[in-house]
Amino acid sequence: MPDEVPLETPSPQEQGKFVEEEGSIQQGHGYRTQQHSAGSDIPSANWIAGGWNMYAENWVPYTAFSLFFIVTSFSSFLLNIYTENSIGTIFWFLSYPLHFGWFIAGSRVLKEKERLLREGDITTKVAPRLGDFFRGYYLFFPLSGYLIIKSIIIPLGFLFCIVPGFYLAVALSFVELVYIEYHRQGSFTEMDPGVSVPLGFFMCIEHSFHVIHQHCCEVWTFFLMIFFILVLGSISVLGLVIAWPVAMLSFIPAFQALFQFQMGRLPADQCNCYC
Repeated sequence: MPDEVPLETPSPQEQGKFVEEEGSIQQGHGYRTQQHSAGSDIPSANWIAGGWNMYAENWVPYTAFSLFFIVTSFSSFLLNIYTENSIGTIFWFLSYPLHFGWFIAGSRVLKEKERLLREGDITTKVAPRLGDFFRGYYLFFPLSGYLIIKSIIIPLGFLFCIVPGFYLAVALSFVELVYIEYHRQGSFTEMDPGVSVPLGFFMCIEHSFHVIHQHCCEVWTFFLMIFFILVLGSISVLGLVIAWPVAMLSFIPAFQALFQFQMGRLPADQCNCYC
């Protein structure tokens, strides 16, 4: 049997070079982008299945947070109906970071499991942390900035033509998630520092457009499946409590397939509100 050739680990300088290969790190941007060959596709149904698996593994905390989120959203709806001022709209705006609670909590679980797997530990169970569901408030101002930008750009797209509106809605759908994972703030603990360079506020928009444009059909299919799941789940309160976290957690395997997580980067316990 021939001797095995050991794999060589490239130096940080070599890793930082701009290459057009699959999974390459682009110098000056610091993110990974998957370059799929023409005709290849990403199975969007696997993202839904991945979300279901994550929910089934830790269904109690995800269901509890979903109940809290539904009550908060319904309260905002009632305030809009029964108050003459804009208290309901302000309340909804202030609760916007809650939309990313599943993503932040679930991505930490994913990274912790990956770290334990590298250490050879396959028995330890990893559960979401309560504080992670509310960690979006550490990034309140940047996330609110994206909300304002999307609230202006997407309606303009629908105003000029319906198709651009739908395209912009899909192209910008992951921008907050890209920012949460790749922003340049010091609000993350680097367990395994790499050579990646974080993205700025507007660079996250550019990167989201770039990746979603390459996989527009897959993302469209994904959102259609999410829509049908939520419609079926809304038949009853119990169904909605289950369907909502499954739908939100599905964004984690979708993000991993489209953008890739930085597995060595975990949220730290500090607040940074600048971009």
